[in-house]
Amino acid sequence: MSSQGNDYALISQWKKEAFSEDMGIHSINCMFDRLLTRVMEDALTKMLPQQPPCSFAWFTMGSSGRYEQTFTSDQDHALIYKEEGHELFFLALGQHLADALHFLGYMYCPGKVMSNNVQWCRSANAWTEQILQWQQSDHIKAIRYLQIVLDARFIYGEASLVAMLRQQLLTGDRQVIENLAMNMSLIKRGLTPVGAFVVERVGPYRGMLDFKNTIYIPYVNSIRLLSVLEGIDDTMTKQRIQKLQPKYRALFKNYQQQYDIIMGYRMNEKSFIDIKKADKKELKELIRYVKKLHDYAINRIGIRC
Repeated sequence: MSSQGNDYALISQWKKEAFSEDMGIHSINCMFDRLLTRVMEDALTKMLPQQPPCSFAWFTMGSSGRYEQTFTSDQDHALIYKEEGHELFFLALGQHLADALHFLGYMYCPGKVMSNNVQWCRSANAWTEQILQWQQSDHIKAIRYLQIVLDARFIYGEASLVAMLRQQLLTGDRQVIENLAMNMSLIKRGLTPVGAFVVERVGPYRGMLDFKNTIYIPYVNSIRLLSVLEGIDDTMTKQRIQKLQPKYRALFKNYQQQYDIIMGYRMNEKSFIDIKKADKKELKELIRYVKKLHDYAINRIGIRC
């Protein structure tokens, strides 16, 4: 076993005992939060004799931020520290975190949205300035970064630092909301006008439905957008829906069933669905519902689909 393997052997063994293939998405995310805490505690031990030079917080984003992590999700996490001048310590800490998660089976984020990247490891003041820059920009990359950080969920450290970021994110600025809506205004079709499935024409997924881009992404994006519009300070999709439901009763009348079906597909089918093996009626109803939800959210902001 490599030296790195020896370093993470105890956490790896705990993971094997704690996780099982028959776990539901809620159980996976409960255990993943515990795993992240253990990884952070291990990383801090590896930094000894150096101690954190100031208070800090570690937060997760992406599917983990929404409490929708699966066994194959990659990494999305960031660090915020209270005082200036400690970049080297926290970047080193972030490297330990990213390497540990990679060893434990969670791929490095292809977009480098990780705590070992200076863009996602900042002082509180630098984070405030960066978010303001993203909010004032209509560049597609800035808008996508805002979407990512809107799912920021506290994991370890001083929770008030993450709460401060979330307060800044939920200002209700009309231009920011319109930019978020414009960025998600296009949706990949899942059905033709006559109700036939739109499937992949070439490649390894030929004949299959792109679940991720026709159902899952439009679903979570629409709920996030409505949540930002209503100033809802939750990152978990299900909790966002529960807060939205009293005002949007007709839209979320069957939200529990719809959420469970979508997360079931996410757990079992990942990104593409073999429609030959799927419940076609259920799938078509789901595609139509997500399209309705998406169009409603966009139109609610005043943007035509």
